[in-house]
Amino acid sequence: MSLQGMFVHECDIYHLQKETKPGKYGQPGEEVYSYKDTPDIAEQSCYFIEGTTASIQSVPNQLNSQEIRVLFMPDADVKHNDKAIKKDTNVTYYIRNPFPVKNPHTGEVSHIKAIAERKSEPWLAK
Repeated sequence: MSLQGMFVHECDIYHLQKETKPGKYGQPGEEVYSYKDTPDIAEQSCYFIEGTTASIQSVPNQLNSQEIRVLFMPDADVKHNDKAIKKDTNVTYYIRNPFPVKNPHTGEVSHIKAIAERKSEPWLAK
């Protein structure tokens, strides 16, 4: 099986956008970070590798955090803090620390490895 045949999942990639709002009364404007409604890269081939799930109990709410390794093709435009929505489950992940994996003999980039982080915070769902 080739490496390209291993990428059986698909996800939509949203790049983090930075916008500077104008200031008022002589004050500098604030910087606002957000994601667009339409994906920057639609149906990107990838492979999610199931990882660990940690449940952190805090008063009065519970925070569930899950980190999964995810692999992308070498030509994928994936950046730190990108939002990825997995197509078959419709679950939102945030990409952390993507880095190219190189073949030690040829120096050619074979794929991109990253951490996909999922957090569920019950108080945000209200």
